[in-house]
Amino acid sequence: IKIEFLPATISYAYNSGDDKYVEAAANNGSIDGTKFIIVTVQRLAFQGLDNAALTVNTHYSVANVPPGLTMVVTKLSSTTAKITFTGNATAHAVAADDRENVTVTFKNAAFVDSPNISGLTSKTKNNIKIDFLGNPPTDITLSANTIEENKVVGTVIGTLTSTSVKTSPTFSYSLVAGDGADDNASFSIDGNNLKNAVVFDFETKTSYKIRIRTTDSAGLTFEKKFTITISDAPNFQVTFSMDGGSATASQTIEKTKKATRPTTDPTKAAPFAFVNWYKENTFQNVFDFATETITANTTIYAKFNRPPTVRAGAEWLMHTGIYLKVISRTTSSEKNVNDDIFTDADGDTLTYRIVNAFQNIGNTDKKDLFNIRPNHDFVSTVDASVSAQEGYYRVKLEATDPWGSKTEYYLNAQIYNLASSPVSYDFSSINYGVLLRNQNFDNHSNYLYKNGQW
Repeated sequence: IKIEFLPATISYAYNSGDDKYVEAAANNGSIDGTKFIIVTVQRLAFQGLDNAALTVNTHYSVANVPPGLTMVVTKLSSTTAKITFTGNATAHAVAADDRENVTVTFKNAAFVDSPNISGLTSKTKNNIKIDFLGNPPTDITLSANTIEENKVVGTVIGTLTSTSVKTSPTFSYSLVAGDGADDNASFSIDGNNLKNAVVFDFETKTSYKIRIRTTDSAGLTFEKKFTITISDAPNFQVTFSMDGGSATASQTIEKTKKATRPTTDPTKAAPFAFVNWYKENTFQNVFDFATETITANTTIYAKFNRPPTVRAGAEWLMHTGIYLKVISRTTSSEKNVNDDIFTDADGDTLTYRIVNAFQNIGNTDKKDLFNIRPNHDFVSTVDASVSAQEGYYRVKLEATDPWGSKTEYYLNAQIYNLASSPVSYDFSSINYGVLLRNQNFDNHSNYLYKNGQW
């Protein structure tokens, strides 16, 4: 038969789930008696009567107990006891008065038959904590109490700081009702930052009253009222650079407000036309009066533009230009619209398109028979051998500059297949030029009749 004796044990646990003793009332030095440590033993039995106190230095010893306090160990049953504190600590106002190393050590005499527990490490607990609430906060300061009008909601006005005799407390802040809380609704607190909850207008109201509470980690509070001042935002000058156009009056704009688009667009001597208002004199970005806010003295630039024009010497084609094409089933380049027809006095790069093309007096758009190549050559793909495609064409061309200004040009063409339907012409009455190309593909001779001669 083997008999094994299990060792004795001593364990400690707080009855409330906390891990420390706390001051019963702020700054009075006493300890809350409802929160204490339960000592539980196994294979040991506390001596004495239940609910009777053990004797310090006989049954247990203590260390690091704050002056003014007495540790009391009371037997609850043969296997349990509780540790409490009586009296009032003489020093309890600052964080340095707190304790984390209060120690209790049980002696042999604390137990029935005074067993030898010298080898039992759990006979000592050396990390008992006592937390004094100390004094409540004594002041609140606000780093700044002025905010400029027109600031967006959520702008930080100032930072809150609390004064307390405890050296390292934490604080929370709130707006509370009471004297001086008239305008609390216009503000918010985020952490320790006071912010605006509305956009202030200096011309409407210049000061606001609020009341703020600070609460420390022990739940102690202090309240203070503040006056927040609204400052007048500076004014900035908005001037308009007119680039030789008609004058536009400058504007005085309050900071972060918007300039007003002039009700009438400026003018400039023909052929200039107003395009828009721009943020810079290189005219890269349009100034958006609906969204742009003014934060400094600002210049807004007027952009004027000369529309594309028809090149000098090309106008004659608009009225009497006739092309006699005697090449059948081929593609022919007639004109380069960029070099021969259109030009732009501002040097802008133009884009071109064929708007429409109508044959004879018909109303069917035949622009698919014409094209403008990437190199700006105007190309006709009319097949003169197809009788339905013979006849007179009026082709509407359009040039557009980067600013949207447009110019139109009508290119006229009369097309016959001379091989299938010989026609007699009096070239002496033609002053604009006729190009004849040989139909014989082995003979590439071309003939130009212009100004009365070949």
